[in-house]
Amino acid sequence: MFLVNLKERCPWRCMHKTCTKLCREQCDRDPCNEPCTRPLPCGHTCIGYCGEPCPPHCRICDREHLAEFILLGNEEDADARFIFLPDCKHSIEAEGLEYHMNLDASEIGMKECPRCRTLIRYCRRFNNAIRKRLEDVVVVKKKMFGNLENVKAVQNEVIQKLRWHDRQRWSRNFQTFHQFLLNKVVDIVPVTVNKGSNAERLIPKKVNEQELESIKFLVTCAEGAIDVLMKGRQEDGFKPELLGDLHRRYRQLFTNIQNRQLPLGKLEIRDISLELLRLFDINQVYLRRSNPRFTDGHSQATSIYGRILKIVNEPKPYTGMRKQELHNLLSQLEDTLKTGLGISQMEIQQILRSFEEKGEGARGHGGGNHAIRPDNQLAPEVDGATASLWPGN
Repeated sequence: MFLVNLKERCPWRCMHKTCTKLCREQCDRDPCNEPCTRPLPCGHTCIGYCGEPCPPHCRICDREHLAEFILLGNEEDADARFIFLPDCKHSIEAEGLEYHMNLDASEIGMKECPRCRTLIRYCRRFNNAIRKRLEDVVVVKKKMFGNLENVKAVQNEVIQKLRWHDRQRWSRNFQTFHQFLLNKVVDIVPVTVNKGSNAERLIPKKVNEQELESIKFLVTCAEGAIDVLMKGRQEDGFKPELLGDLHRRYRQLFTNIQNRQLPLGKLEIRDISLELLRLFDINQVYLRRSNPRFTDGHSQATSIYGRILKIVNEPKPYTGMRKQELHNLLSQLEDTLKTGLGISQMEIQQILRSFEEKGEGARGHGGGNHAIRPDNQLAPEVDGATASLWPGN
């Protein structure tokens, strides 16, 4: 393999122009447009440019071959110049190739031979443009996949949280969502351990940093939901039908999330966080409804409970005013029943802060000071969503 010493002077020079830069730098000269005067093995004159690799094709001997592929229609002109592409060995008419190289200049990615679609990795005449495109590709890849060591560390953390020792917790509560998250970060390969004994091997997938942060956020959300449900099952007297309804609401939220594309946008992170707060508050409401002090004949408690259900079931984002109104009603219900189940404002703030920190990495242009309009509607054509995150919408 030929290795270029990047500290040497650039060898791109001819009798008309010379590059004064080092090999690793962008060239400071334009391509030479003078015709090459070298003779070909057949005795005819080269069809390339001065200072460029000579195309191996002859205007006279290979006329039909040169005219087989047409870009701008100049291929059969008497003074047409051709550029040789070393990657695929094709000779392309110069004006057509220049037009092709400048087409979609803002597009990220390497250019291809217009004739055979082979990537153009080297062409002396267009090396500046090729190098610039390569640098753009590297920048985009770095943004997409981030620091490799950090990505691997986060991915391993996510995989550990989804591994077998927690499978019983997951399978009892959100088995489908667990499989969805696991399939995002690993390939599951069955292996034979002993005769008649099978196991599974987890092979990490290549996941970009943005998607991985979204997956980590969703794992944290699901773990919080599992903790709420597990604690609810341990509560004496928690009505099974209410706990079942809470479980159903969580499953519906995670089903809606599965229908969305990753990575999640900043508003989707916000929506999910608000819905989890709604479900946390519903859990608090159901705990009080399950308390022996709350009887069907307790008219004051029944009235407050009805108003609370109206708020939590409203098909709109669970934003500040609704949360505050519900917390006020929850305080009234607690004062009426005196269950001793009060949730402190500090605990609420900790939950809010947790969601804000998890969603911080997903903020986009414009920062985080965004509000959701009351008339906000589902827009599947934007993010591929098939359902709203909040209930009934």
